[in-house]
Amino acid sequence: MTRYADTSFLVALYLPDSNTEAAAAELGVKLAPVSMTTFTIFEFVNAVSARRFRGDISAREMDSVLAGFREDIARGSYENKSLPDRVWERAAALAEAHTPRLGIRALDVLHVAIATDLGASTFYTFDERQRKLARAVGLHVRPVRI
Repeated sequence: MTRYADTSFLVALYLPDSNTEAAAAELGVKLAPVSMTTFTIFEFVNAVSARRFRGDISAREMDSVLAGFREDIARGSYENKSLPDRVWERAAALAEAHTPRLGIRALDVLHVAIATDLGASTFYTFDERQRKLARAVGLHVRPVRI
């Protein structure tokens, strides 16, 4: 079973917000590692850094969160996979087919394209439009309720 988590889900695991409890409950049961790519890592680092810019967290908190995330990657909680070039074509096709109806943002389409390319069966996200796209391409979306 391959699992993939969008950055909104990962950030909720590391920084308290309205989705933290649901995210922790989803990944509280040890299953296969969550798959990710260097794109996911980049977006996570940027999201945490943006929280620092907005003053939501201190520099020390930012450093601690990023260190914890990197430790979890090293520990095997996440499986870092390569991002093949074909993902961009898949993302473009998904955007053309679904963005006119869903209004989904480009990077959210890219996450769904990556998940399908990696053969994920489960997709974790708190973004409603992304959830709709993931369902449309046959992914099992978690958490069930947001």
